[in-house]
Amino acid sequence: MDDFVHVPSDSKIFLKMDIEGAEPAALRGAKKILTTNKVKASVCSYHNADDLIKIKAIFQNYGYNVSTSEGYMIFIYDPKIWETADFRKGIVYAENF
Repeated sequence: MDDFVHVPSDSKIFLKMDIEGAEPAALRGAKKILTTNKVKASVCSYHNADDLIKIKAIFQNYGYNVSTSEGYMIFIYDPKIWETADFRKGIVYAENF
């Protein structure tokens, strides 16, 4: 994202992501955007079983306050969901101001 989205430093940004499991990679590619601006974010975290852990860790490493949506969901489009039967948090919220 840093290579394609040019945002002046110190901008206020609202970032919303639901990109079918590519959220952790996109956030890792947005380091400049996430560390030089004031950002509020809502990022889907249910596509893969470990998305919640990865997404929270990325934001926390950048100094963000992080929370999750209430309740749990089951993502039936994950082909392994019936093996694990795991319930997942739907959204990670993050804010650095």
